Amino acid sequence: MKNYSFNLFKREWIESFYKFQKIGQISNYNLIKIIIYTILLTILEGIGVTLILPLLDFVNNASSVIEVNSSNSRITNYIIIIIDYLGLPVKFLILSIIVGMVIILRQYIGFIQLLITTRIKVDCEYNLRKEIFSSTFRSSPNAIENLGNGSYIELMTRQTSLAASFLTQLVQYISSLLLCFSYLIIALIVSYKVAIITMLIGIIVIMLSYKVIIRIKKIAELNMIELKGFSKYLSESFLSWKMIKIYNTYNYENERNLKWLQNINNQDFQSQKSYGISRLFITVSIIASLLVILNFGISYEYIETSTLLLFSIMCLRLIPIVLTIVAFQARIGASLISVNRFIDEINALNKDKEHDKGKNLFPISGDIFFNDLSFKYKNTEKYVLKNFNATIERNKVTTITGPSGVGKTTIIETLTRILSSYEGSIKINNTDINDILLDDYRNNISLLPQVSVIFDDTVSSNIRYGKSDVSDKEVEIAAKLANAHEFINELPNKYNTILGERGNSLSGGQIQRIVLARLLVSDAKILILDEPTSSLDFVATNKILEALNNIKKTNKYTLIIVSHSKDVINIGDKSIKLIKIK
Repeated sequence: MKNYSFNLFKREWIESFYKFQKIGQISNYNLIKIIIYTILLTILEGIGVTLILPLLDFVNNASSVIEVNSSNSRITNYIIIIIDYLGLPVKFLILSIIVGMVIILRQYIGFIQLLITTRIKVDCEYNLRKEIFSSTFRSSPNAIENLGNGSYIELMTRQTSLAASFLTQLVQYISSLLLCFSYLIIALIVSYKVAIITMLIGIIVIMLSYKVIIRIKKIAELNMIELKGFSKYLSESFLSWKMIKIYNTYNYENERNLKWLQNINNQDFQSQKSYGISRLFITVSIIASLLVILNFGISYEYIETSTLLLFSIMCLRLIPIVLTIVAFQARIGASLISVNRFIDEINALNKDKEHDKGKNLFPISGDIFFNDLSFKYKNTEKYVLKNFNATIERNKVTTITGPSGVGKTTIIETLTRILSSYEGSIKINNTDINDILLDDYRNNISLLPQVSVIFDDTVSSNIRYGKSDVSDKEVEIAAKLANAHEFINELPNKYNTILGERGNSLSGGQIQRIVLARLLVSDAKILILDEPTSSLDFVATNKILEALNNIKKTNKYTLIIVSHSKDVINIGDKSIKLIKIK
């Protein structure tokens, strides 16, 4: 019987709910409101079904007024006593009005419950997405890399929605259980024999459906793994669209894409097929049970026609409720996978947070000193950089050159504090950079990477990125210094021109100059440029060189340029040449 066990409330649901409640910021006050409205709905449902019996007795007696007598069902007599106690005439009209009012009230309370549940769900989604964003970008660079672009997008979209639905599904599940419980009580009052038979059949149906639930849960687990991988694949393939065209690998990528789609499609079909089997099985079982009870009541036991009719209505009403219980057992299990994944990802990101041990403010002035700087990646013995010593003078231009793999990127990433696990030290004005408050440090140092980032926004917004207090005049001054003002004025709406996703309306050289202007309007005193002229044509390179000379003449910035270009190196006041470690 182990394979047929069925827990109405699983321990893992409760444990995950408490963890999820904290992350989703779901208040106990809102939960209490949902519980109260759910109980009210159950009571009104029970009253509505119960009031059907006296209505049927009215019809059987063919009278507009009925009194307490032995020919009525017990429920009818109880309701007659209650109506009489309230001082109302026991008429069909009065009873039908009461039934109508109960139904309307139940619908209204159901509407209020829906509003509360929906509000909690959307607020929960908001808080989950806020938590993912905060945890991601406050975690270490290594944790961000491990998460991956595709997983981050999937968590912020599909997984957040699935996880937030866990609560609403739980509410609907509890509501369905309470309704079943109320029907059981009504059935016991009307006829305990028929109630016991119905209850036993219902338990057997749900227990047998458990196998379907287990199957759906396993499919959901596989589906989550597939979707996670599919999201990463989509991100990689889209970002590599140029390579796909140049290498003419459309057919290869199409086959990979179709494989992912077929797997996900098959899982979705199998899940819906399992739901369909479950629905068919439950519907047939309840209808068969109803026929057995009706024949039993008519052939072997004298049970009032009105009572049998009430049971028929209850059984037909129970079909969608039992279907809901089984379906939500499966859906809650599937949502729980998303909830647990969400909790695991949040915990992993928070466990590997970017720690700030700094206490000092960024030095007002001073040179940068690299003292015996060495770095090697985890689980490797070979050093990328070994005992590197150098001085970068304040407000001067220093170029760093050398072949690939000698540690140029390592120097950049240690100086920007992207990498922190290195040997030796980096100091500014005799202050170790790790002793400087991280936010203050990064406000004073900025980077123009090899692949510059442009947002789907205006030129002006791209230049003043993250600096809302920068004026239009300051944006224009920075653009002129970066040698970008001229071409910006030739754009359709000048500084208000929308640049499109990843700046697809600009050339590579224009993107570089806009990002260079972004560096200049920031508060940064140290500007790092990583191969600023790589992949640029002759004209674009000259524009960048002019911009670099403009910046050099201001004597306001410590400029560090990594480059292979002789023209760029010649701009430098000092050049540091790296060699490979033997």
